[in-house]
Amino acid sequence: MLLSTLGWNPNSARYFQQYRKQGLIPARVAGEHKHVYLLYSERGELCGQVSGRIRHNARSPHDFPAVGDWVALQLQPGQTQATIQTILPRASRLVRQVSSGRFPERIVAANVDTVFLVHSLDQNVNLRRVEQCLTLAWESGANPVIVLSKADLCPNVQARVADIETVAFGLPIHPISTLTNQGMDQLRPYLGSGQTVACLGPTGVGKSTLIQKLVGNPAPTGETPGENRNGGDQPIIPCQLFPLPDGGVLIDSSDLRALLSADQEETFEDVEALAAMCRFRDCTHQREPGCAVRRALEDGQLNYARFKSYLRHHREAQTLGVEQDDRRNERRREAEKLKQERLIRTSRRMKEQDAE
Repeated sequence: MLLSTLGWNPNSARYFQQYRKQGLIPARVAGEHKHVYLLYSERGELCGQVSGRIRHNARSPHDFPAVGDWVALQLQPGQTQATIQTILPRASRLVRQVSSGRFPERIVAANVDTVFLVHSLDQNVNLRRVEQCLTLAWESGANPVIVLSKADLCPNVQARVADIETVAFGLPIHPISTLTNQGMDQLRPYLGSGQTVACLGPTGVGKSTLIQKLVGNPAPTGETPGENRNGGDQPIIPCQLFPLPDGGVLIDSSDLRALLSADQEETFEDVEALAAMCRFRDCTHQREPGCAVRRALEDGQLNYARFKSYLRHHREAQTLGVEQDDRRNERRREAEKLKQERLIRTSRRMKEQDAE
């Protein structure tokens, strides 16, 4: 593998000189599984783990490698198991909120040049969601590009594009069809040698099909399920960074919905409107009489798959809210504990002074 096709640039090379003098080699993180990393380097595919120093000094998940990171490796001759000694500075990073754990966010992808924000033309595109996606892309430091899939299923593509242009502020918008290849050539300028693209999109918009089309192989790593790439005891690492046929790499990260805070009123307006017509305000839409949502499901007005997605997002929103409340309460308890400790120390000092 040539580093230049993986996104290595002169700035990276200059920064890495200090590590090359130490005998380290550069590599890019392509995947991670239980703290074992798949690495792409000029010596081929390697597996690696972080050094004890990185693990000891880590204060958050951001201090560990993420997919797309450039790292400095120590590799013993004849071995394929490397040790990651340091992470090079990130030019960009996509961050998503998480609903569990001690830390509220983690890095989804690093050093991304372009973010393909994929929405489907066979669905009603939520303009507010598009705005949120664009904000996330800009905040990451990457350039957003809107890709509208399934153009062959839309009778009036230009009208839908015009609607999205009202919130896209002159950004590139490319209607495509992976079935007919319509518009696929328009994506090539973003996929050249050394370029890194992250492909993000909610479930059902054809993201996986687009990725397979761009990569040119439904199984880019060449693995068969259950096969160990090294023939040893190392676990198989799901690859998320795929080399492209014409150069560059594509990152298949988490679904776009995972990058957004759960907002049911904006994301599921149709379901919320039906829920507002239920007989009971706390209706769970299961067996209650007078449930407008169940009636819409039975009449075919509401798609059952969409309703399941709504329930899943609703549960995630509740979990996230509970976790955030727990973190706030924990901070309050810690602050109160510190306050009490200061008062006790002050009281002891005053008693000692009185005794003197």
